Amino acid sequence: MNILFILVLIIFCTICVGMIYLVLSQEPKQGGLSSSMGGGGGSDFFSARGATGQLVQLTFYALGLFMFIALLLNVFRL
Repeated sequence: MNILFILVLIIFCTICVGMIYLVLSQEPKQGGLSSSMGGGGGSDFFSARGATGQLVQLTFYALGLFMFIALLLNVFRL
């Protein structure tokens, strides 16, 4: 495998883990699927009380970087 491909793949996996952390650390805005099924009590199990708009903005930036690197990895595989 190409060393550049492996480097980009490691960065991609790091961004994936970071996005999981960012999404789970945000405060839920609504009940979501759990409240529609009758289990609204556990909807804020992973939430952080100090989540701000900056955290949401950082999530969108990470999503953009995630999509760009996913396309870049696809081009490298061809």
